[in-house]
Amino acid sequence: MKEVVKNETMTVRERRLADTFVSLADTLVREFDVAELFYRLVEISAEIFAADQAGIVITDAGGQLHVVAATSEATHLIEVLQIQNGRGSLPGRIRVRPNGCGFRHR
Repeated sequence: MKEVVKNETMTVRERRLADTFVSLADTLVREFDVAELFYRLVEISAEIFAADQAGIVITDAGGQLHVVAATSEATHLIEVLQIQNGRGSLPGRIRVRPNGCGFRHR
């Protein structure tokens, strides 16, 4: 019986993921607010991956990290503090390359 529940959950998750891609594709054909896009993406990602909290961090041209969206103010603050102090899981996982940014797995 656990497998049936797991398969049903995956089906719902896959459906939600497909709906998300359709929703995000809508931003390509009409005027949209980038901040709203990031907010929607972080909320949906947290839901799909069953995360309690989530955030989106990007780098600028100089390699500086910036928090652009988070599921809560507390998560946003934690991300900012980790970036400022060079501590936590995030700063050690991002490395800037001459041609862009990459994610480093540990």
